[in-house]
Amino acid sequence: MQKLKVIIFGILALLCRELEAQHPVLEQLDKLLIARDVRKADSLLSVFEMDTVNISKQDKISYLNNKGRLLYLERKFDEALIFYYQALDHAQKGGDLVSKSKIYMEIAETLSESNDLENVTKYYRLALELARQKPDTVQQVKIYGQLCKVFNGWVTLNLDSSVYYGEKGLALANISGNPENYFRIASLLAAPLIRIGENKRGMKMSGKALEMSERFPLSNLMKYFLILNHGYAYNNLKEYDSALVWLERAEAFDSDRIDHHRLRYLIFKETGNLEKALSSLEIYAERRYAINQRRNNSRISNLQARYEANLKEQEVDKLSQKAELQAIQLQQRDLAISLGIVLVILISLIAYLIVRNKLAHREKAKLQSEQRFLLSQLNPHFISNALLAIQQYMLRNDSNEAAIYLAKFSRLMREILENSRQEFIPVEREMKMLKNYLDIHQIRLKNFSYTLQLSDSIEEEMDRIPPMFIQPFVENAVEHGIGLLPGNGKIAIKLEKEGEFISVAVEDNGKGLSREIPNKESGSLSTSIIQERIALFNRTLKNKIQFSIEEIKGSVTIAGTRVKLLIPFTT
Repeated sequence: MQKLKVIIFGILALLCRELEAQHPVLEQLDKLLIARDVRKADSLLSVFEMDTVNISKQDKISYLNNKGRLLYLERKFDEALIFYYQALDHAQKGGDLVSKSKIYMEIAETLSESNDLENVTKYYRLALELARQKPDTVQQVKIYGQLCKVFNGWVTLNLDSSVYYGEKGLALANISGNPENYFRIASLLAAPLIRIGENKRGMKMSGKALEMSERFPLSNLMKYFLILNHGYAYNNLKEYDSALVWLERAEAFDSDRIDHHRLRYLIFKETGNLEKALSSLEIYAERRYAINQRRNNSRISNLQARYEANLKEQEVDKLSQKAELQAIQLQQRDLAISLGIVLVILISLIAYLIVRNKLAHREKAKLQSEQRFLLSQLNPHFISNALLAIQQYMLRNDSNEAAIYLAKFSRLMREILENSRQEFIPVEREMKMLKNYLDIHQIRLKNFSYTLQLSDSIEEEMDRIPPMFIQPFVENAVEHGIGLLPGNGKIAIKLEKEGEFISVAVEDNGKGLSREIPNKESGSLSTSIIQERIALFNRTLKNKIQFSIEEIKGSVTIAGTRVKLLIPFTT
């Protein structure tokens, strides 16, 4: 009798496990999406969608989540979020903790395309909290890996935070004893380790992850970066021949990527081959600019607000139906008419507010896109001027000056590329970029000095302003002001707070407006671009940006030019 009970319970357990098992098509779809095989995943999902009537609740959640993932890989971010929110609705009504955690992760990854650090970290932490409740070690390691990637330049660059989250995931993976856990976190932690100087440990981790990629699915993009990690590490160790070998392996694996061009530039710069370094840098800068343009053209609209507004509208509809039903049951015609009028007015008002809200969001998204487009125009404009200066040194065979100039220029390029991805940056980063910019021009012109002064009221790390906002006026001071002087040129930049604004003053001791800009055509292209940016910002700001240019009058002659900006700041 006891044996019979054991057999019966065993059969029931197998049946329950079978009922809870994931649909085989969805299981295969998971693997294809991890490998980023969009074409096969799309075909398989089309087959599955032909019969979704009798699937379980858990498979329904998995289907919606996978549909969102496929749309994300196709860069249809708005549509992806719609399916993720639908999956979250179903999960909230009865899905398990792991499903909810996975959906939060997908939402966070999609929101990262808009560089929304606050909401990205918020959703990853929600996912982590659910994974700890389960507890699900595999899911926790994945989330730590994603946070490691977020702070390694995916959304923002904070290498200390990136390594912190990566080490947390690695410790958890080692405790779990699950080799796939180690593989996932090692493939992401290796890069920030190399970037902070732990080259040998980073290479060891990359090598181990490459070996394990034969056992576990990994996208070609991740394999490319794991190979390239060795190149960066060997370059840091000044073993340039080995660095080139790994660079060529990465390029052979995926020649369409751009990061091997940046590594080639670094290697040639360090080995003194300035002509090849400049060529590699030009290729990298051109392709990075094209990538940033594509990224800017696929920004995400605020679907989260739209999702919440939709829920409120559904609640209003339910209340309307209930009121109408009560009116019919009571057979009070006058009351029903009155309620109907009130409901029509209420629904019309709500519809008007929703439409107005959507239009406001669209207008804001359009303005942000235009602002990013104008900012992106500043980058090639400045790059062109700097590359011409490098070319002049090379034509004069002044290799030492060219090397110094190229090193400073590469650092400035990295700062500009990182800053241009954000709407606002700390004052500290803007000042650092301006210092590098002025240092470069000092090397080129050798005829001026400069000062950068911040008042004590400004908190450099907390107060934030739009990037590349001051540089065009500094460029005018250099090119059209002190650039005309034989020597003893001076540029002074001063920032201080004035109420709700940061006041920026840029002064030079050139020969004034009449000599600096003789006619409209000879004015700076970057100044006209910045004026367009000011006009766009002022369409959305409560406190408007103010801008003026005036001559500094001496006792007898014009003593220079002063530009003053009043910029609203955020904290």
